[in-house]
Amino acid sequence: MGFIAQYRHTIIVIALCGLAWWFLSPQSPRVFLPEYLEDGVNCSYIGSNAGDNGPSETAVPASMQPLVLSKLKMTPVKGYTVSARVLQRTRYLYDDLAKISTFDWIIGWDFMGNKKALTRLKYTLKNRSFAIERGKGGLLDYSPNDLVHHFTTVHLIPANKSIASKINKIGVGDNVRLEGWLVNLETPNWTQDTGTMEIEGSEILLVCRVVPLSPHKVWPNFK
Repeated sequence: MGFIAQYRHTIIVIALCGLAWWFLSPQSPRVFLPEYLEDGVNCSYIGSNAGDNGPSETAVPASMQPLVLSKLKMTPVKGYTVSARVLQRTRYLYDDLAKISTFDWIIGWDFMGNKKALTRLKYTLKNRSFAIERGKGGLLDYSPNDLVHHFTTVHLIPANKSIASKINKIGVGDNVRLEGWLVNLETPNWTQDTGTMEIEGSEILLVCRVVPLSPHKVWPNFK
């Protein structure tokens, strides 16, 4: 009896498990597209050239209208540009917001963009919320207030399939530049407002442009 014939049931089970992981697991490398992205959205962004070390926000032009899609309305609140390091990332596939945003990132800049921030602190993303704990490096020479002003959590809404694919390829530890609009969301069943530099909360970012930055980008020292 041949090997395949002898173990065909085991091989079938392994193959089915592999297919289920590929199509259903948040850890799969497959690009998961939010429901609205069949055609993408018009996401022209003319924002600040700042944001090389941290976020920069700009006013929304008076002529700019909310983006209205099937069962979704996105109202721009601020233009947003940021260069930062990805400190943690998590993909969501099955909650309500996953129909709009499948990725959350924790990003850090200034001393929180330094590679030491990845080892001195432990970052957790779960259920659309975050936690930051002391890692293996012992005590930190920063107050909680210092830390809070040098990182943020962002719900990423890709404007089209190309941007979704680029977001999918960005990993923890990568340096990246994001440009787009902070938006408030409204659906028939729920609403959610974005945070801004003036309003506490996680940013909800319609991503118009994502640019990987050099892994050798120099960030200020992390004590």
